[in-house]
Amino acid sequence: MGSPARVESGEPEPLKIAVRGFTEWDGAKERRAATYRKFAGNVLILDTETRISAAQNLTFGSYRLLEAGQCTEEGLFYGDDLTPKEMACLHEYVRSRDADVAPGFSKKLLLYNQRDFLRLFYEAAFRSRFLVVAFNLPFDLSRLAFDVASARDEFAGGFSLMLWQRPGSELENKYRPRFAVKHIDSKRALKGFTKPVVLDYADRIPEGSKTGKPDKRYTFRGHFLDLRTLAFALTDRGHSLKTACEAFGVEHGKTEPDRHGIVTPEYIDYNRRDVLATTELYFKLMEEYERHPIPLQATRAFSPASIGKAYERAMSVVPPTGPAARL
Repeated sequence: MGSPARVESGEPEPLKIAVRGFTEWDGAKERRAATYRKFAGNVLILDTETRISAAQNLTFGSYRLLEAGQCTEEGLFYGDDLTPKEMACLHEYVRSRDADVAPGFSKKLLLYNQRDFLRLFYEAAFRSRFLVVAFNLPFDLSRLAFDVASARDEFAGGFSLMLWQRPGSELENKYRPRFAVKHIDSKRALKGFTKPVVLDYADRIPEGSKTGKPDKRYTFRGHFLDLRTLAFALTDRGHSLKTACEAFGVEHGKTEPDRHGIVTPEYIDYNRRDVLATTELYFKLMEEYERHPIPLQATRAFSPASIGKAYERAMSVVPPTGPAARL
């Protein structure tokens, strides 16, 4: 309260302001850098194309494997119901094109059927714990699923996608995880692997374990980064792949095809360009994210509020509770 004399006279009164300064805790930069190196070192990036029917069945897609920030493998994969003409197009395409990989790696552009690609996906995403990256990731993985069920536990209210089948069978392979997704809104979704019936010794070792010993209670949920979510968290704006590439200055941005739902050399070029654009956008977004001095993995940055709360934790700010929280 100002003094009565100053209030009556209208004179300004000095106001004392206390400002608290915070320093970054030792090792914060190293922790963030270690997280980034892990993700940047082993990454699987993919994109799918579909029929233009209501079911939007998979036609084909492409992927890139990144190790130490370099593309070491590129390939295509395709759905189960392609016509002989479409299959011939894919086979001719991989025979006549080179993979866009770093120097010293095989230029052979690989081609997998859906089941074989999912074996690759399992080894990379689950066994080797690669970061899986896409723009609108739940949609792309849903195109690879052969069946779906209601999710349970923390994903209750969402979907549980069955990706793997028993060898030589149409039945689910219960010794491999499902992929569960629960949408929060159009930009955000909770996502992760479920726990399979049996886990190998190595799969039961928690990440960051100091002992390297398995824990029967541990479930590896996977590392899944939806660039649509991360772009929203960094800009507070909803983005398409095209607008996100424009906003973050991606060199090889998204292009537009003449038609969708087909399998032609031009459309395969378009899909591979989408994966290239997604790859470059991934690096741009991670570069921007690393500017934030917060110990929060990018896979957990669901919104601008997530980043804001991480800043509060980094500065040891305790959010108000009770009536004060509503002011």
